[in-house]
Amino acid sequence: MLVLTAVADRHDGRMAGKSLLVTDEVARLLDPICRAEIERMRAADRGWRRLLDHLAAAGPSGIDDLRTELGLKRQELNSLRAPLERCGTVISRSLHVTAGEGYRHFSELTRWDQAYPEVGGTGADPGRALAHLLAAGVRASVVAPERELRRWFSWQWYWTDTLVGDLVREGLLRRVDGNVVAAAQEARDQR
Repeated sequence: MLVLTAVADRHDGRMAGKSLLVTDEVARLLDPICRAEIERMRAADRGWRRLLDHLAAAGPSGIDDLRTELGLKRQELNSLRAPLERCGTVISRSLHVTAGEGYRHFSELTRWDQAYPEVGGTGADPGRALAHLLAAGVRASVVAPERELRRWFSWQWYWTDTLVGDLVREGLLRRVDGNVVAAAQEARDQR
């Protein structure tokens, strides 16, 4: 099951972010993409490399610890982590710790390959992984306007103009009146 849901993690109940709930099956689909993104983003920006390398060495780290250890202001860390989270290289999780009679809320950042170490080693092409992830997303959504599919994922650089057509030719998707649906299970099983 692939689920994107808004999460209310503030005391006043207002929405403070979005979470992608990832099953083991979806993690296997995401893995080649997220691992490739770690390397791409490390090479693309010195600040991203510094944060990713720090997490690799230190392991999962709280936001306050990262700010202190890297000497960053809150806004500087936020501007570094936002694109890393959007591309799946860094995962943020909210933690609630009992403190006295209440609790304290804080976020912890983890690299993808630390959160999902056992999934690694797939060696799959990230473009091919995106194709399979798209097919899984269409199966989960039942029907989707074809023109919207490209906006579903952050990784536009892995998208090709023939991606949907290739999935149709492979029997994983079908086109129906400008929409895309998953091919019948029997057709997928025959592959």
